[in-house]
Amino acid sequence: MRKLILSGITLGKGQYGVVQFARDQIDPSEVFAVKVIDRKKLTTPQALKNLQNEIAIMTEIRSPYVVALKDATKTENNFYLAMELCNGGDL
Repeated sequence: MRKLILSGITLGKGQYGVVQFARDQIDPSEVFAVKVIDRKKLTTPQALKNLQNEIAIMTEIRSPYVVALKDATKTENNFYLAMELCNGGDL
């Protein structure tokens, strides 16, 4: 995964985590929306399967009408989905 710096600015919240604004560490002009998903909140096998399906689908889709998944990674505590940033409000 590219090195991203989370800004602490929350763009949105969901059942499993938050979406935060982030910049690329090497090229700060590149900005992203990073979905940070708390692994402890994925309490059922189905919840984990749904996340895996989301990643698989977003990896395959290439459309100007769908937010692109740029990268995905996990740590001991979280999953991180780096997506293109869409300014201008909620989708």
